[in-house]
Amino acid sequence: MIFSDINFKLEVPSRRTLVRRIDNDYNRIVNNLKQTLQSIKYISTTADIWSTKHKSFMGVTAHWITEDLKRNSCVLDCRRFKGTHSYDRIAEMFLDIYSEYGLKHEQVISTVTDNGSNFVKAFAEFGIAQGIFIVIFIFIANIL
Repeated sequence: MIFSDINFKLEVPSRRTLVRRIDNDYNRIVNNLKQTLQSIKYISTTADIWSTKHKSFMGVTAHWITEDLKRNSCVLDCRRFKGTHSYDRIAEMFLDIYSEYGLKHEQVISTVTDNGSNFVKAFAEFGIAQGIFIVIFIFIANIL
């Protein structure tokens, strides 16, 4: 490699400029995702809570199939879960995440999770029944 081929006039953006670009890109991506999710008729979600070094987090992903039968997935949220992992706080966090993305209860046809008693009770207490089906199913990890 010859040094005459290298462009030494590159400008490194400032921290402020870089932060602004990251924020703008994040907002653009989230808005596009919201528009996409609102146009999807049926969505399945997954959720899990885990702890590390005395901090807990809840992750929620969304999955759907397009009309041309292509699978799609995205991360909706990975947020800090402070306090106890009680069923009512789990349901509250689901509601908060779903409403943040404009998801309606008719859209979310299932949620896959482990068989933790807190998740089971959250869906038993706050799950929405449609006909003879419960909208949110519990995935029992022990079967697999």
